[in-house]
Amino acid sequence: MRVLVRYRATFGLIAAVALSLGATSPARAGGGGGGEDLASLNGTLTNSLCPLLGIPTASCPQLPTISQAVLQIASWQNTPPEAVRATNNIVMGNHVDAGNPSRPPALDKSVTVNGKPVHLAISEFPVPSVSAPPAIGLSDLLPALTPLAFSSQNPEPSLVKRLYDPTADTFAYAVASGPQGGQPNALYLFLEDLSRTNAHLPHGKTVAQISFLLTVLNNDLVTERSVPATLQFRVAGAGTPPCSASSVVGDFKGTGSAQTLNDVSTIGVDCAVVFSSSPLSAKAHAIFEVKLLPLITGATFSPPNTDPAYFTFDFIDFYGVSVPPLSPLASLPFLGDQLGTTPAAGVLGALGKYIGVAPSAGPLCTSTACPAPAFSLCANLPGGNGNGQGSVPAVAAFYAIATDGETYLSAPIVPEGTAPVCPTVPPG
Repeated sequence: MRVLVRYRATFGLIAAVALSLGATSPARAGGGGGGEDLASLNGTLTNSLCPLLGIPTASCPQLPTISQAVLQIASWQNTPPEAVRATNNIVMGNHVDAGNPSRPPALDKSVTVNGKPVHLAISEFPVPSVSAPPAIGLSDLLPALTPLAFSSQNPEPSLVKRLYDPTADTFAYAVASGPQGGQPNALYLFLEDLSRTNAHLPHGKTVAQISFLLTVLNNDLVTERSVPATLQFRVAGAGTPPCSASSVVGDFKGTGSAQTLNDVSTIGVDCAVVFSSSPLSAKAHAIFEVKLLPLITGATFSPPNTDPAYFTFDFIDFYGVSVPPLSPLASLPFLGDQLGTTPAAGVLGALGKYIGVAPSAGPLCTSTACPAPAFSLCANLPGGNGNGQGSVPAVAAFYAIATDGETYLSAPIVPEGTAPVCPTVPPG
């Protein structure tokens, strides 16, 4: 019976892909990443995927860059970003992608194979250098993940590099994880700085700035607003939580002016720096870790128009369970809302209720209300190796969480129309 269920779910995926290829004019073959390519991709969302998911045209997201549009389609269709580019005639080789399935993979309840643990959930934060079963450590986790490579030494014209580029000195990983057999309930970011081998980071001073995109769900449980946020990472004193000296800056109240939260846990953020070896370098070096809570809703609230692609839609399997139509192998992990966190009254202004990381590839907007292109993940990491040099730009990328729990990272090597930028880093 499960075979039939899988066929029906996969049929939904095939139908979605067919629609995405036929509903709009193809992107310009051999195009260099200009507006024609972006218009075609946004047309795929408007004319194909949104109608399939029951999203009104007026609410269908439009993305300001090709990278983001590709990730949005890929995450809704559970299709690798490079396949989306190929089938939409986007020039291949101008982007670098990295995808990491959730840990454990969707609905995978197995813990051992031949007596050895596999696909273990991330159960401890900070993730320690060495694994101590049943908890997983960086020594087992990082070799199983695919990163994006960056160069902080030669940032022009782009920070992102090929994995084999000898100038790469920083590597960014993103992966979602949750309880064994359950749905992902946290997004983990790992920023590996090979050039920082000196572990004596100054206490109380901002040594890194890491920016990411948060989303606030309002009290009406329908409307949302995006909040670009910057974590100002400071090393905490001995015996205190690793993130306790850090702060986060963003317009959490929606007033148009940024606020600073000195307790980052208020909005569900946690952070640390671990000095460890890795598959990329046998010498211990800085690995910055960030834990964020997802905000993925649509299972409980009515109408379910926030993230409908991630939840039940219209197929019923033989067990009476509704199967989302875009789920390959009927393996969607999101069977209930992920509500990020609920801060104390006033933190999110008069309207805000929940805050967390939305799964989308950029701020949800319409064609008439899209922000200027901005990377959703940026990081300025320590420059030099303990000589007092300030932080330098090291990471600039987009991310999205797919409906099967996989996290995609992507960045353009070749400029694609209007170049995206990183948020202005607030003073430390």
